[in-house]
Amino acid sequence: MRLSSLTIAGLISVCALAAADAATAKDIAPASSVFADPAAIHRYKTIMAEVIRRHTPNRATIGQGRATCFFHVGKNGAISVVEATGSSPAHAALARRIIESLRAPPPPGGPFDAEQSFHFN
Repeated sequence: MRLSSLTIAGLISVCALAAADAATAKDIAPASSVFADPAAIHRYKTIMAEVIRRHTPNRATIGQGRATCFFHVGKNGAISVVEATGSSPAHAALARRIIESLRAPPPPGGPFDAEQSFHFN
């Protein structure tokens, strides 16, 4: 398994274990341009990486494919999926379920938008 990264508000990267083989992730746009100190951001990205790892299956039973999920993390940590796309509807649905299952603490510096990509094997 490879690791993927989730970039939060263009300032930090989170390593996250993805299903089978992971893909890459990148930031969409920050919802706020004011962020907490670097130590708080580092702690938050560590927490987000663990949350994503816990909710990502080790193997996908739907076969090989890719999916990308765009999501918003609110100021209270609530996560809402904005869009999920994939090489098939099943891959997009799995990515959506993974992200929707996340429960995160409130992010330092306020809400943000992000993108997480998956490569399922």
